[in-house]
Amino acid sequence: MCFSGKGEVMKRISKAVLLGGLAFTLAIGVAPAQQINEIIRGAINGVPSDIFGCGLAGNNPCNLGYKMYCVAPALPGSPNEALDVSGAANPVDGNPSYRAKLNRYLSDAQITGNYPACGNAGPGNSWYAIWDGQLDGLTASHSGWYGAQAQKVQFNELGNSTSFNCLPVTGAEACFAALSDLGQFNDTVRRDGTPLNHIGGISPLPVPRFEGRIDSIAAVWEGVANKTIRDGATDPIASIDLLWMLDNAGATDMDWAANGQVLATLPSDATEFKLLRTDPFIRDGKFFMLATRLNYAGGHQSFGSANSGPFNELQDLECFDDANDTAAIVDIEQICFAVRKDDFGKEFLIVLLDIEGAPLGQVLTDKAKYEITMNTAGGVANRQMRANALAAAKTRGGPTVLRFNTNFDNTGDADGLLSENSTFDEAANRGWIMFAAPLSELADSFNGGSIAGEPGTRTVTFSGSTRVPTAIDTFPDGGGEISFTF
Repeated sequence: MCFSGKGEVMKRISKAVLLGGLAFTLAIGVAPAQQINEIIRGAINGVPSDIFGCGLAGNNPCNLGYKMYCVAPALPGSPNEALDVSGAANPVDGNPSYRAKLNRYLSDAQITGNYPACGNAGPGNSWYAIWDGQLDGLTASHSGWYGAQAQKVQFNELGNSTSFNCLPVTGAEACFAALSDLGQFNDTVRRDGTPLNHIGGISPLPVPRFEGRIDSIAAVWEGVANKTIRDGATDPIASIDLLWMLDNAGATDMDWAANGQVLATLPSDATEFKLLRTDPFIRDGKFFMLATRLNYAGGHQSFGSANSGPFNELQDLECFDDANDTAAIVDIEQICFAVRKDDFGKEFLIVLLDIEGAPLGQVLTDKAKYEITMNTAGGVANRQMRANALAAAKTRGGPTVLRFNTNFDNTGDADGLLSENSTFDEAANRGWIMFAAPLSELADSFNGGSIAGEPGTRTVTFSGSTRVPTAIDTFPDGGGEISFTF
């Protein structure tokens, strides 16, 4: 945000308001019949120390700024847009003061008549006070902070803008209800997992975090909530941007400004965004990070949030190399495991075969077979998952299509859940055969065997193969089994 300098005019306004807002209103002269002249100001309560350094800055910018404005209706010669804090008639500079005894950040007071389009439009319009801050700027530990206030201003308002509910009434002013931890707020978590919590009435911008799912990577965050709205005013937070950038643990706020790309613009109450694993933003092993940015009513924006942790399409997988290369058409490169949820919270055991094909990433034959056997040792009845390339793939000349099967119920019929969530994926010049087996079904299948137990203690073992009529590649190399604990 950009702000101009503060002068003696604003000091006189602030003093007059403190001595009596009504007296100041009368002192500004006779207004046109429909012009509205009400005192407005914003406040953030419950901040026990001057974390943004505004007291030391005096009348100069600090690490926290505010804007007070109104989105005016269309008038002759006046566009339908927000009127900011600039202009000779409007001396507010956007630099708050810090009141140490009251633990409060306070804006300058302003008169609505100093906004020509909004003031001349009369009562009943939405007015806003938005707060934008940043800590640890120009470092990788930077974090964005925000707050937003909205109200509809009427004639002859009475209120108390330093109170979270505008009471008790202390003067003639139109009250932006103060931001406070008595109202709504949100917290978040830094890249390294440490908390980044609200401080009184100022909240950190949410930092997205990673949640791997069956067919997607979900970015999730705590919803933005640090706002007050009175008298039916329009929501001061219009939407939230999700920003994308290649992973860089040392990225600063300036790096985000230069390199951050808008991945999506979402409603202000959104708390999740899904990136399909086929999305080009996350394909081919890219590690990336995300940040959020708020779009306020009237077209204003906040600074970006702190860096998220790294995201990657295969980040949640535990992989084992298979180095015994055979004929390329059936060459298994890695065997990977994970536990993922679907969008409804149902858990699945993921087994992924990373294979090379001929040509790379494709298996253009209806004779390819993929088979995994689980728990062959330990006296627990084994179960198998199988996939067969469909004949149509060969004649079509396109990507391989697979039919997935399991014998968990000993009938040999395809399991709908297994078939629905298991996939063949051509990516990074590899073919990824992914089996997705419902954990609940596995537990029932093994009748309380080694797959039972608390998360982190459950174990299942695997062996398997990829074969065509002339070649076979088995895993693990040298026989035996691979063990996966989850």
